[in-house]
Amino acid sequence: MKYTIDIILYIVYSIAEMTEIYSTKEAAEKLGLSHEHVRLLVRKGIIEGKKVGHDWVVLDLNYKRKRRPGGGRKKD
Repeated sequence: MKYTIDIILYIVYSIAEMTEIYSTKEAAEKLGLSHEHVRLLVRKGIIEGKKVGHDWVVLDLNYKRKRRPGGGRKKD
C-alpha cells in the first residue's frame, strides 16, 4: 500500500511541475462556485481534473459559468 501511495504522489508532483493544480476547494474559490459543484463538474468531465486517492484535483480553471448565480432568473 505504501508503494502505491508513493507512486501516486510522484505522479501528482510530476503533473504539478507541468501545470498548476488546484484542490477542488481552491478551484471553487477561484471560480466562485461551491466545492460540491466543482467536484460534480470534474466528475462529468466539464472541468479537467484527475482523481487522486479519494480526492479530485483540478488541472485547468478554464470554465465559464453558463448561468448567473442565484438561479439564473431575472428579477424585475
